[in-house]
Amino acid sequence: MRSKNGAVVSVCLLSLTCLLSSCNRERMRTLASPLQAVATILEMADGTVEAELVLISTAKPQHEFVTNAENARLRIPGGQMVELEQTEPGHYKANSKQNSAIVYKAGQTYQFRFDLPAPVEPQRPQRQGQKEEQQDEQTKTYVAVTKTPDKAAEFSWDKKPEFAGDTARLSWKPRSLLAIVVVRNPKGEVCYSTFDFSDPQFGGDKWGRLGSNGALALGVDVFSEPGEYQVLKCGVTRNSGFDPEMSADLGILSGFLAGKCEQFEALDVPQ
Repeated sequence: MRSKNGAVVSVCLLSLTCLLSSCNRERMRTLASPLQAVATILEMADGTVEAELVLISTAKPQHEFVTNAENARLRIPGGQMVELEQTEPGHYKANSKQNSAIVYKAGQTYQFRFDLPAPVEPQRPQRQGQKEEQQDEQTKTYVAVTKTPDKAAEFSWDKKPEFAGDTARLSWKPRSLLAIVVVRNPKGEVCYSTFDFSDPQFGGDKWGRLGSNGALALGVDVFSEPGEYQVLKCGVTRNSGFDPEMSADLGILSGFLAGKCEQFEALDVPQ
């Protein structure tokens, strides 16, 4: 039997080891960071490749898009860097129609990079006679890597809506992939999406809505009226949380997705 003192010493040593480990320090930085970065690289059914980086600050209760990023770019397999242009507040984009260098390759690594002004560090009190040091404003580079799936997802309907207000159920393989599903109603408006960053407010439902474990149930509100709906389905991988392929100073809500999308499917929902 170990003594109480021995147990206390062991716990203290273990705690000290955790506190001093670089892994733990990086995790603390991730948890403390208000900078959330979300990125996607998707190949559409027509072969167009779309890349998007969304930057959000959760420093205030009312979350805000980050609009002052510089040098936002995507590194494609082979090493070429592609510039991402801010097309709307906090959204930095590029696609293969504008830049043919952007290509999608299965099982390959893509890297997103961007710069932001470095946070101002608090100044330590100056000792008497010590000269005050002038610190020039610098920028900090953030990096995250994501890998495209080796195999595209194959979707199927376990249950299609048989009438307006009916439920539906999708399934896909491989089950390890997550699903981005977007539904447009008969008016062409998005009435359902598992991936929506048009609003910067970052609640837990942002990631919780993604389809997972190879199945997704669509409730009665999705196909609420009769008519022709368009359904987009994409199978993606995701790097997020404490992933070592992401800069430690990116917040815990950050995530980087990559994958392929099927062609929009038309669903005729009767009355």
